[in-house]
Amino acid sequence: MKARILLMSVALVFVLGSSASADLLSTFDSDTEGWGQVGDGAGVKWDSEGFIKNQDLGTGSFWYFESPNSWDGDWSCYIGGTLEYDFQWVEGSGTYADPYEVLIYSDGDYAYWDIMLQPEQGVWNHLEVVLTAENFITVGAMTFD
Repeated sequence: MKARILLMSVALVFVLGSSASADLLSTFDSDTEGWGQVGDGAGVKWDSEGFIKNQDLGTGSFWYFESPNSWDGDWSCYIGGTLEYDFQWVEGSGTYADPYEVLIYSDGDYAYWDIMLQPEQGVWNHLEVVLTAENFITVGAMTFD
């Protein structure tokens, strides 16, 4: 089984497509800011250098960081906005094989950004994606209308 440790960066930002609501922002300056996990990770931990981290338990299933409750709600005002974040695959064996880099859930329906990548270990990777139907695959009734 593969074991991985991932770090999520100094700032996770969701910038608005319009000015209807405030930007969603996590800087991890003093704690995990309510971020959790879904799946077989060892648990989200905060690092004083300004990031959160988690370790894959290697049970064969995937785990994901889960946004805090303060990020819940209607995200339609973010359509056309940009999600930006940095991450680092710190150590592990095997390959980095998460099928989805970003998932957005709504009542059992979801959209995902599928970018199958193989990052170099020990290097911060900056990723960003514009929240549009062209960039996400939708499942169920999820739409970008």
